[in-house]
Amino acid sequence: MSLNVMSVYRQALRLARRWPAIVGDFNTPLEDRTLRDIAYIRSEASELVRRDRGLTDPQEIQDKLQDGSNRMAIAEHYKIPYPRPVYKATGSADAMSADGAWNTYNEKPEDNEHASALSGAPTW
Repeated sequence: MSLNVMSVYRQALRLARRWPAIVGDFNTPLEDRTLRDIAYIRSEASELVRRDRGLTDPQEIQDKLQDGSNRMAIAEHYKIPYPRPVYKATGSADAMSADGAWNTYNEKPEDNEHASALSGAPTW
């Protein structure tokens, strides 16, 4: 599906316009948080369009447009316009042994009684 830059930008501006209805803020004077969210959506959309204005690779342009569409869908679903944080995995691949991270963080049980208790197998 080929996305147009201006259509995705207009979708972002429409999302900002509909934002109070999406988050359920029907107060006559809008809450400060809702106003900040609306300003953030508008500024983020214009900033990303300006920043990526010089792109020439059609695939990279389509990827950026798809990312923008995905961000808008996530914002509308979760009612949070800010990007989701990306977390690093705990531990490192260097510290892992052949049987996983067991030896890195825990002592491996030596006798069979404890091993079967930890594995969830019944001990009759």
